[in-house]
Amino acid sequence: MDRVNRWLEGFLRRGAPPLPVRFNVLDDEQGQPALDDDASYRLRIAANGVRISAPQWVGANHALATLAQLAGQDGHLPIAEIDDAPAFPWRGLMLDPARRFISLETLLSTLDGMAFHKLNVLHLHLTDDQGFRFQSVAHPKLASEQSYRSDELRRLVAEASKRGIRVVPELDMPGHVTSWLCAHPEWGPRRMPVAPTNKFGPHPAVLNPADPAVYAAIDQLLGELAEVFPDEFVHVGGDEVDPTWWRDSEEVANYMVDRGLQDANALQAHFIARVAELAARRGKRVIAWDEVLTGGAKTLSAVAPTVAATTPASGPANPGVANSAAATAFSNSLVVQAWRGATARGRALAAGHACILSSGYYLDLFYPADLHHAYAPDAAEEDLLAQENALLDDPRLRHVAAGLKWTQGWRESAQHQSSSGGAVLGGEACLWSELVSEELLPVRLWSRMPALADRFWSNREAPQDLAACLEAARDRLAKAGIVDVQGRSQELLRALGVSERQLPAVELLEPVKWYARLLGEAALAARIQGTAMPQARPYRVDTPLDCPIDALLPESFAAARFKSLLAQGGTPLIAECERLLAICEEPGFAPELTAPIQSLALVLKTVLDQAQGRIDTDAAWRRVVRGGKPQGEYLVAIAPMVEEWLGRG
Repeated sequence: MDRVNRWLEGFLRRGAPPLPVRFNVLDDEQGQPALDDDASYRLRIAANGVRISAPQWVGANHALATLAQLAGQDGHLPIAEIDDAPAFPWRGLMLDPARRFISLETLLSTLDGMAFHKLNVLHLHLTDDQGFRFQSVAHPKLASEQSYRSDELRRLVAEASKRGIRVVPELDMPGHVTSWLCAHPEWGPRRMPVAPTNKFGPHPAVLNPADPAVYAAIDQLLGELAEVFPDEFVHVGGDEVDPTWWRDSEEVANYMVDRGLQDANALQAHFIARVAELAARRGKRVIAWDEVLTGGAKTLSAVAPTVAATTPASGPANPGVANSAAATAFSNSLVVQAWRGATARGRALAAGHACILSSGYYLDLFYPADLHHAYAPDAAEEDLLAQENALLDDPRLRHVAAGLKWTQGWRESAQHQSSSGGAVLGGEACLWSELVSEELLPVRLWSRMPALADRFWSNREAPQDLAACLEAARDRLAKAGIVDVQGRSQELLRALGVSERQLPAVELLEPVKWYARLLGEAALAARIQGTAMPQARPYRVDTPLDCPIDALLPESFAAARFKSLLAQGGTPLIAECERLLAICEEPGFAPELTAPIQSLALVLKTVLDQAQGRIDTDAAWRRVVRGGKPQGEYLVAIAPMVEEWLGRG
């Protein structure tokens, strides 16, 4: 427990000796953390010291996090007695170094923030079309220029383990494999050279499920991962597979006929089943994205015995399924990570698979924290659907409502399928890195992650003062020396040409939500209309993220403070509007900020006119709606709350 002093530094009473902390841990062997760990604890804070009791050391770690968070502004600790335990055993965070590389040091620094908020799984998306970040000994050509050595990843695993955090690696397959086929084109059904890509979005590249050499290579890679990552789970992706190359391949077609596989969905299920068996021989359970359920929730269960019956036993060049019992057991061992809406979780559970919920927890969508917190991992399906439907009516998402409605096409009910005992393991927040550089990571992550961590740990409803709770959480992160979220954002904004004088106005802006930034106007319109999406998107791997929009917080802290002034009204509100208007009317804003600052000025002027009785409510509302429309990639964060203040939100 050598982390006590470091974690509590800056919190305990200054000028006085720190309170003694005594531990009573029944099993204090600090081995590798596991899914079934008992993470409960008892914390007693008295005037003469602190006592922590826990069945296992991971619980004692969580007690330390609570102790650090309980310290007041002056560092004093309250007299308290707390008995606590997590609502879910899986409280995860997924980071994506495949698209934009994240250095080992940044990953290590992220661990402290995770432990501070009692998160216990770091899921690393190590491969995708744009990059392969694991340095394989068996297949060295796979590794991208920026990638992790095994010893670096072992260090990450060791440091994570000290904090009670498990590290789960992901090799995404059979789609999202352009980086694989650039190095080994013979692993694809076309067996032709594949060019590297700097584009985002789905790609046509797929592995060849008919080639024994592909399974042999996967087996070797899984073996190398097993030597580095001791956790019982490995993620194998399975998302967004384009079957075009499979359909064009005579070899694949013959393979499907020989094994009675009717379509691409059955072929993918067959592939995942074979990979899961390879993983099982390495002592690993497989996690896959919910697309592996496509074509019916029972597909994977049904295909496993078929794999056992038609695939030769394991061998050096053609590893297969060991026996039918193992193949059948695979259905219950597979864990599905549900990201495409509420019904994906339902289909996984109905088929008997354990499930991790990520739908509702995508931090790269720039949503405010309350929208994320509203999703309970174990909520009834009708409640999750109600949360999804509510997004369509949220004024903060009005500009992307048509796109959100498009995602309802993912819904597929599982109500007629009987449950076979699937369980919700918990939740996992995902921060995909198309628009997140290493420098921006702390701003994007820790501005809202404390709210999700609270949901994963306590599973309680959001407090009415969630914004204030988040602000307090950010203050604690800064005092603990983990990250100063607002300070980092302001530092980046200054470096990008926003003056100190302009900051109060610029901080009332936010990025557009959902996939509006990533897709751009043309691709967004195509997605909404259900037509083929153009490849021309505004962002690629090599697009620099060096504009004010990149440094802005996804959810404006300043807007939350402005909301309190709206509630207060009177002289303080008028004075603040006049101050901000004076800033907006000054010259010198960067060109890309000119239009959004003008929209902000329109909204502020409307508040001022309404507060001073110079405009009627209907006219004021129309002006605010106009000012709240996106200006490029920017939104006026206070526009929805002003609508509500006018009684029209």
